[in-house]
Amino acid sequence: MVLPAAPSKTNLVVKTLETEIRSGRFAPGDKLPSMRVLGERFKVSTMVMHQAAVILEEKGLLTRSSRCGLFITDAPECRRLVIGVVTTILPQFMDHYYEGLFAAISAAGGVAIPVLAGKENDIRNMLAQNPSRVFIDVDSGCCSLPRLKRLLEKVPVTFFNRFEWNEPLPDSGFLLDYTGMTVHALRHLRERGHSRILFLGHLNEPLPFKLRQLREAGRIAGIEFGSPEFQYCGRFDFENNPERIVKIFKKNPPTALFCRSDYLAFEFNPKIEAFYPGCAGMERIGCFNTMWSRIPKHEFSTYDPQWPDVWKQAVAEQRSDVEWFMPKLIERNGKINR
Repeated sequence: MVLPAAPSKTNLVVKTLETEIRSGRFAPGDKLPSMRVLGERFKVSTMVMHQAAVILEEKGLLTRSSRCGLFITDAPECRRLVIGVVTTILPQFMDHYYEGLFAAISAAGGVAIPVLAGKENDIRNMLAQNPSRVFIDVDSGCCSLPRLKRLLEKVPVTFFNRFEWNEPLPDSGFLLDYTGMTVHALRHLRERGHSRILFLGHLNEPLPFKLRQLREAGRIAGIEFGSPEFQYCGRFDFENNPERIVKIFKKNPPTALFCRSDYLAFEFNPKIEAFYPGCAGMERIGCFNTMWSRIPKHEFSTYDPQWPDVWKQAVAEQRSDVEWFMPKLIERNGKINR
């Protein structure tokens, strides 16, 4: 296995000073300490410091005076770090998500401006604050990709958590591996003895991108999606598609449920208890490790993306490619009803 190369001393110095300049530790017009003083601080040679200074000049963060040294420029790039986030996630459904976001950007000396994707005026107000970057984390059913591109065409964007359109992957992304997570859930449940697994989705039928993910996950795990061993059910099927509910639960019902939302997994259980009490003990796995999976006497297992760590890494890196991350399974529910 080839390990990634460690960041050079020059790059580490550049990254640290850039963060300090953008956070306001150095004000526009301030003189930078001498190369000797900075070299002693970072424990690097004067040559390394000069190389770092050249890079910071190229970024527009420093200006050089032939007699007086280096100064922080009075350019927009030197002002306080501002990160915009366009999302469809509401705080009440993803408690750790926003905590991780604010902590990561605060640690970088900046400020986060999250806005809901459906509120175009709020997006324009956020853009008026001159963010250095905007993260996009939206449900494709709530916002079109062309509209987002039009609104955000003048600012660098990074897709975060998900990219749900039938389009080529973006140039910059920090995305949860939903296919890999589904494979892991299927294998975990089969190892626990379950042979009939239900996937609970938000819609009556999965959107094309999710259907593709589910089929691929089933193929990798060795379970055909759509077969009795790996079935799909929509959140409102009890109300809108009772025929499918009867088909799934009346004979040889599933013994385990996997859902990419803790709230949906929690919400679904009372319906099962009411109509099919014999299935009420089915094992459940949700996603995002929210309060809905931790309610006393109703706990169930869930995948934890570990938002604080993920946000910290996403904010620290200026990505020019797509990086995938895997959540961690938190096991809480040991029930098995075969």
